[in-house]
Amino acid sequence: MWSPRRVWAVLILLAVITFLADLFGPAERWWGVDVGATGAVLFHLALIGSAVLVGLRPREVLPETWSLAEGRAWLGLAFMTMILLAFAKLLWNLAQLPEIPATPSAVPAGQYLRELVVLYIAWLVISGLLGRGAGPIELDERDLRMQIRANRVGDWALVVAIFQCIMVLALIPAALLQWWLAPIILAHALIGFLIVRTLVEHVALVAGYAWARR
Repeated sequence: MWSPRRVWAVLILLAVITFLADLFGPAERWWGVDVGATGAVLFHLALIGSAVLVGLRPREVLPETWSLAEGRAWLGLAFMTMILLAFAKLLWNLAQLPEIPATPSAVPAGQYLRELVVLYIAWLVISGLLGRGAGPIELDERDLRMQIRANRVGDWALVVAIFQCIMVLALIPAALLQWWLAPIILAHALIGFLIVRTLVEHVALVAGYAWARR
């Protein structure tokens, strides 16, 4: 019989895979199956199952050597990865439009916003349920140091990304950057920087925990 920890890991992995199927599933049916619609249903079921399991066994889904902060770091990494993939799909959809939208209301972002709301709510709920039974103190000194270092890595990643954009604007002719310099596209690019910065922070955080256990 599988342990709650293994079941939770499978549910999170299933959520990521079915989320990819929902995002990038082909328009035509495969062997009579609508991959996108099926992926969306399984994705939501995986999130619900994960939340229920964490609610019932909040301390059994994490390894004994993990702190609550480390578990939340891995959870955040999974959700930030899905948010970034959804945002990349939004940019791809924008690139396929015959004309650049002039106003935010003209951006076909309905699916992305729905997915973002679902991901954010699921993230908050599961993260909150993980804290049940953790006691009044959730962070020790080690976790606090890890978080500070990860924040610095994320800040440096954002600085490097901005510097690279400045170099691109200075070195590449404006004619080749016309699409990216459109106000609505530039606004989305800035949002993308913030998403990447947060993702890098979570990567640095889980990497720090993994290194500390060596």
